Amino acid sequence: MWEGCDNHSELLACLEALSLKSDYNISEGCFNRMVQLMGETMPKDHRMINNFFEAKKSVEKLGFGCTKIDIVAQKDACCIIRKILIKV
Repeated sequence: MWEGCDNHSELLACLEALSLKSDYNISEGCFNRMVQLMGETMPKDHRMINNFFEAKKSVEKLGFGCTKIDIVAQKDACCIIRKILIKV
């Protein structure tokens, strides 16, 4: 993350931030502000992501992707809805 930071890597911080976004259903705007604030508290030479777009690109480089899946839950059932676009 910066010179002397031993407990977090760029990838770990990125994945943890994305995990928080997912776990707590954080909006993209809130995510961007959260990582911006985190970056402001770090030394000037930090390598923290700046926004959601950069976070997604960082994990996509490793072959991981982000997919949003909508879930409709009812009393006795659960339905997963995947939006799949097909080019004709």
